[in-house]
Amino acid sequence: MNMTLQKNRIYIPLLLFLLTFAVSGYFSTIGIDPHHDGIMFKPALDVANGKMLFKDTFSMFNVLSLLIQGAALLIFGKYLITIKLCNAFFYGLISVLVYSIFKRFLPRSVVVATVILWIFSAPYFLWTFLAWSTVYALFFLLASLYFLILSIEKKDKKAFILLSGICAAFTFWTRQNIGIVLCLMFMAFFFYEGILRAVSLKESIRRSLLFLSGLFVISSVIILWLLTNGALNDWWLQSFVHPHLWSIPVTQNYTFQLILQNLFPVTYSQSPVSLWFLMPIITLYVFLKYVIVSLYSPKSVSARTVLACIFISIAAWTEYYPIVCYRHVYWGATVMFGTFALFVYHLAKDISGPFTKKSTLITNCLTILFLLIVFYPEVSYRITEGIKKSQAQYTVLTAPSVLQGMRVTENEADYYTRMASEISSFLDNNPGKNVINLTMDALYLTFDQRIQNIHPAYVNLMFLNSDVYPAYWRTYETYWQKNQPLIITYGEFVPPGYCKDIQIPEMYGTYLVKPC
Repeated sequence: MNMTLQKNRIYIPLLLFLLTFAVSGYFSTIGIDPHHDGIMFKPALDVANGKMLFKDTFSMFNVLSLLIQGAALLIFGKYLITIKLCNAFFYGLISVLVYSIFKRFLPRSVVVATVILWIFSAPYFLWTFLAWSTVYALFFLLASLYFLILSIEKKDKKAFILLSGICAAFTFWTRQNIGIVLCLMFMAFFFYEGILRAVSLKESIRRSLLFLSGLFVISSVIILWLLTNGALNDWWLQSFVHPHLWSIPVTQNYTFQLILQNLFPVTYSQSPVSLWFLMPIITLYVFLKYVIVSLYSPKSVSARTVLACIFISIAAWTEYYPIVCYRHVYWGATVMFGTFALFVYHLAKDISGPFTKKSTLITNCLTILFLLIVFYPEVSYRITEGIKKSQAQYTVLTAPSVLQGMRVTENEADYYTRMASEISSFLDNNPGKNVINLTMDALYLTFDQRIQNIHPAYVNLMFLNSDVYPAYWRTYETYWQKNQPLIITYGEFVPPGYCKDIQIPEMYGTYLVKPC
């Protein structure tokens, strides 16, 4: 029996990892988004090529995700598919952490079913797979939660609290909005433990200080690295000023009504009642239930563990705001999949308990059945769309080299191939010349390694560039007047003295213009 349990401890998470990696990895190779893929791939490629993050390149998603992806490019090759598969790898790690956390208070069969439902609720069945920073942030968030739970369960708590602080720091340095709220939730949980007398007030303060120590050490090292490389100011502008300015029109100045609409969305769901609306509601209900339990049994390990999950889930929940879409609700609800399953499990237990001696088996079966019924509209829709996507006709790209292995439609393949060919031809025929980008799509700047950044902001995010870098437009205008580069532009904007290159089929409203 012990041998069987030991094997389950290894094989179940391993199989979940392999399933997640196989599914997400498969869809990661289908489709290219020149804007979102460019936002992540271009700075990672710059870092892999020795450029300094923020000072020499542009990133509005903090430090660590770009360092992870830059390292992947150095190890596995400088291709877009590399960072996508790296992201899929972290999806696999997330599934292992979700399983490892929730098996503590749910039957293994229920947790396995929950993780599988999470896998098949993913947005990449419907939309293009993005190698997004939130995935790395979720991994570190769950790791911080895992170590927090170990600190509740084990006698030697110090190391686990310190590791929680380190992982929380990594969360912040991959996705700043999640990281800030995560740190606040840790402080709130430690304070709650002290008030509740689950631990002494002295112990609560000690736990808080240990957590902050881990947070401080990692953050100090990264800030010192940015400072000594002259990138600290650009980090602040790109990671905080830029997102804040971007969010103002999106959030309508942070109105309370919009915040509620985003945190409790009724859209992007195929269920009669939006699953993404239901999960936060149920999680809040479970929170209140376990608060009451903890009032009567403040030292209950199971109650403290569940409450820890819910406190930390609030940090992930912030991904709902300010944009609600298939991607953001999925990422934001990841931890809530477990708390939702816990609610369903207790409901099934109440139903099955009085009627049978084999209530455990019946409860587990009922829980899985209820979960399948609730998730069926979402999962069946994604599987149907995923099958359609997998059966479509694709061309595997061989050029440009950075897009090797990606599968796109025939028209997209022709577009990317000809765009890369024109860029390389211009640089071949005009030694010493450069290419600049006036669109929102940084991907094109990766097509030839001879292209040099003339400014950290190499994507045109409209008014945001000028608000963050006041000299942005003047720098670019002076550069094209003086140096006559090839320009990637959009809409009807053609600078004086330039002519449109009719060799490139228009796609995404983007085309090339050359000096006449």
